[in-house]
Amino acid sequence: MLRGTVTNIQHFSVHDGPGVRTTVFFKGCPLRCYWCHNPETQNPRPELSFRAEKCIGCGECRAVCPGKDPAGLRFSPECLVCGACAKQCWSGAIRVEGREAEEDEIFAEITRDRAAYISSGGGVTFSGGEPLLWGELVCSLGEKCRREGIHVAIETSAYAPPEAVERAAKSADLVMCDIKAVSPELHRAGTGWDNGLILENIGLLSRSPTELILRTPVVPGFNDGEAELKAIGRFVASLPNRHVLELLPFHGLCKGKYTALGREFLADGVESPDGEKMEWAREIILSAGAECRINR
Repeated sequence: MLRGTVTNIQHFSVHDGPGVRTTVFFKGCPLRCYWCHNPETQNPRPELSFRAEKCIGCGECRAVCPGKDPAGLRFSPECLVCGACAKQCWSGAIRVEGREAEEDEIFAEITRDRAAYISSGGGVTFSGGEPLLWGELVCSLGEKCRREGIHVAIETSAYAPPEAVERAAKSADLVMCDIKAVSPELHRAGTGWDNGLILENIGLLSRSPTELILRTPVVPGFNDGEAELKAIGRFVASLPNRHVLELLPFHGLCKGKYTALGREFLADGVESPDGEKMEWAREIILSAGAECRINR
């Protein structure tokens, strides 16, 4: 039985593809985008998060912790992530981010909302993290869903082996893929990795009959300069088939997640681009020959 680590299976989502959807958030991502909105999905293993504002100081977590000091162990390698403290914390201050789920369980969660998919033109979206880190499971689920007439979408960075991307395209109706930067140096600075494999895989996806939507998060101080936006537009225009590029404005609403995980939010202080800036970015992309829209 195939299994993977998920952080959430979100029902009645309306932001991850057409119609009403069930979004399965897989845990684990090879990239480390410094503005990542879902930092709890980066580490493929379960981890603890602590929301200090919810803590009532009862000390019950210490009583059940094998190390007897969850406050000291929580963000250290010594923490076993056994979840005992989270189960004991009735205020919800401590949570285990991520759990193992089997294919049949995930499929049952997806098919639960079949009526909503039919009435709205929705379906299931596999997101993350990077869902193709669990490529065999995601593709198997996608194939099962399509046999049941359920629309399948995959959100991916395309940082995965080409064979995994090719199978994913065959098991989905829609692939939504990020282009964070075209410049290899800039991409490495923002995500930790070169983008050669990503751009190669986007070309592979463009040649596929599967619908492809490309998306660029507009991050001030990173990829919002005219030269980089033009380069992104030219790349999209050069692909084998025509695709719409969606621009998504950065926001820093995720800072609390980093605090809860004991991590620093490196994009702290970066302001969201306003409507005028986003429209300017769209015009730059259009001038480079690509189709473009703003996704607010």
